[in-house]
This record gives sequence, structure tokens and C-alpha cells, in this order.
Amino acid sequence: MRRLNKPGRTISVNFNGSFSTNKGNAANYALNTYYRNGEFSRIDTTNNRNYSNGDNNGFRSKIAYTEMLDKYSRLQGNYTFRNTARYSDRKTYEFLAETEQLGELKTVFRMNFAMTLFTIVLGYPIYSIKR
Repeated sequence: MRRLNKPGRTISVNFNGSFSTNKGNAANYALNTYYRNGEFSRIDTTNNRNYSNGDNNGFRSKIAYTEMLDKYSRLQGNYTFRNTARYSDRKTYEFLAETEQLGELKTVFRMNFAMTLFTIVLGYPIYSIKR
């Protein structure tokens, strides 16, 4: 924060960033019973393994300007810019119980997106001095 030449007038600039990495492993085992027209049809087993990797990163910058309007009130304007990018890769494999190895790749789930958020905030807080 920097005070300017008029009492109560300030300008401040903030910047911060973040980065994270996520890894996950999961197992899904389900014994499914199927019915057709209310009658038992068959039993099937789902046995999958899921592996996922993801990265998140972003930054945020903010500039704020404060102007005193009179002895008891001030006007503050803020401008914030935030950018966030996320990447995720998830793969699901059939698990072969007989050999305890992974089988074919069942589904590939990939998600790449970038999000940019702009925010402008203006405020008029009023402060009173108690005696």
C-alpha cells in the first residue's frame, strides 16, 4: 500500500499465485444382479481400477484505490484479475482377478480447460467516529 499526497488517499497492488498436483488411485468392485420383466436374468461383476493425475495453477492480481470523501466516509474502488488453469487425466482399466493384472483401457476421461474471471468492485463504506 502506498499513501498518496492527500490524507486518506491510498493505492495498493497485490499479486499471488498457486500450483498443485493431484494423483489418485481407486478400485471399484461391484456384484450386479440383473432382472428382466421382474425375473432374475443374470449376475455380472464389475472390477475396475482408476488412475488420475491433475494439475491446478493460477494467479490473482488486485489493485485498490481509496479516496477520502469527508471526515467520516471514503470511496474505494477495486479491480481484480484472476486466471486459473486446470488439467485432469483419468483412466479406467478392467482388472483381471485371475491374473491380478490390468486388462483393457475401459474409458479415457480427459478434461482441459482454462478459466479467466474478471471482477470489478466499487464500495462506499461510511465510518463514524464515536466520542
